[in-house]
Amino acid sequence: MVAIGKRDAAVAAAEKLAVAALRQLTDAEGLSLKEAVEWCGETLTAREATRVRRLVAEDADAVGGGHSLEYELRPA
Repeated sequence: MVAIGKRDAAVAAAEKLAVAALRQLTDAEGLSLKEAVEWCGETLTAREATRVRRLVAEDADAVGGGHSLEYELRPA
């Protein structure tokens, strides 16, 4: 069970980074979601991009609405 918890935490952290990257491409760089997906190549599908963006909306709703949760890209 510990391994599953660690895996879930790693997946959640990776999804937060994906959301931050998508937000950077769409909000700051002005790309559409479709353009951002194309820019990512085969590593990201439109379906997956839509799913992770919905995670932000769901998290924001749980916190109190809007995009109150900020995810930041940090170099590794």
